[in-house]
Amino acid sequence: MEQPFYQETSPEFYRQLPVKTCSHCGKEMDEQCESYKTECDECAVTEH
Repeated sequence: MEQPFYQETSPEFYRQLPVKTCSHCGKEMDEQCESYKTECDECAVTEH
């Protein structure tokens, strides 16, 4: 049985990802790229 091909993940790939920004105000967010948050903490607590 053939083993599936897995490409090794390069740290360079993660360094090249764009900075995550708030979908409401555009402020840069200090979040992990796999986080589902789309708004910064300030916008998340205020009503739009």
